Amino acid sequence: MDKKKQQKEYYPLVMTIGGSDSSGGAGIQADLRTFNALGAYGCSAVSAVVSSSPLKTALQISIGKDLLVSQIESVMQAMPVKYVKSEMLMDAESIKALAEAAKRFRWTLICDPMLTDWDGNSFLSDGAVEALKEFLFPAAAWIMPNLPEAEQLIGKKIVGKSALISAAAELNRKYKCNVVITGGKGSGREALDVVCCEKELYQMSAPRLELDSPEVSHGIGGTFSAAFTAALAMKLAWKDALREAKAFVLGSLREAVELSDQVQAMYPPTEDCIDFVKIAKVLNK
Repeated sequence: MDKKKQQKEYYPLVMTIGGSDSSGGAGIQADLRTFNALGAYGCSAVSAVVSSSPLKTALQISIGKDLLVSQIESVMQAMPVKYVKSEMLMDAESIKALAEAAKRFRWTLICDPMLTDWDGNSFLSDGAVEALKEFLFPAAAWIMPNLPEAEQLIGKKIVGKSALISAAAELNRKYKCNVVITGGKGSGREALDVVCCEKELYQMSAPRLELDSPEVSHGIGGTFSAAFTAALAMKLAWKDALREAKAFVLGSLREAVELSDQVQAMYPPTEDCIDFVKIAKVLNK
């Protein structure tokens, strides 16, 4: 009598696709540090090389489509990655190639649509934003714009919670993917995010910290999306994964490390901040 083969379980595996940040505070360096801290094995495909520090971006160069695709295929030949986070994509050809890979390999793709560099300056080549909208967003399971990025994507200012909720619903309808608009760079006593998952709306909040210096938040959005990707790979339900990711960011800010007289940086926390993070369904749209 044939025996059913038991499916072997492997260590949680995730991939980051984004820019290499020479300072280590953002990009693939921060993502790999986050994956490791949360108990997932991280691999990467570098989409761009960025000469930067938390204080200034000096130079950024796209790797280009061919080398990006080669990195992805090399990983996928040996390692069955299913959960992938993407971030810094500078040109339309790389974006299209990534969208094709996401469909081909059936990834759960979490897209952090980085529309400006870490100084807030646009780095995208002509047609890149439209390629994100046309090709990558529809191939993604989740997109995670911050407030300024969401404003750029919908073409208008977002003022107040009701407008934030409407914007998340609009992006969900338009691109047929789940949406988180992160409000960490906004104002108020709470850092409020709005989630639209399968057409249902939720709000997620945690206390907003008074930061000693602005560069401490360098890489905050990428760390959030990386933590969420790792949590999904570890089979957490999406609500639990979002809370875990926001708690990780909160703890990383609370336990920031001093690297010089000029620089403090987020660092994986030792304290669990999950009890500070609340998520609830939006009752009145």
